[in-house]
Amino acid sequence: MARADLLIRLVQTGVRGDKANFRKVVEAIITNERSKQHKVLAERLNELLNSAPAERPVTNGESLMLEQHMIEAQKPLKSKIV
Repeated sequence: MARADLLIRLVQTGVRGDKANFRKVVEAIITNERSKQHKVLAERLNELLNSAPAERPVTNGESLMLEQHMIEAQKPLKSKIV
């Protein structure tokens, strides 16, 4: 599991709509997960991060990027995380 400080920063940047720092936090989580040999999770996060367009419209004051990442995060992983 990702470090608590990274998860807190992820939520903070997502709520603020701070896309640049959101990306940096996700990259830090990916690095952390790779260091723990959680390669499937790290690759899935990397794919999600790199598939997101640079800019997304804001609707009802909420970031669609954050909503999409939350939806994607709920999908089951294809293989077991080691």
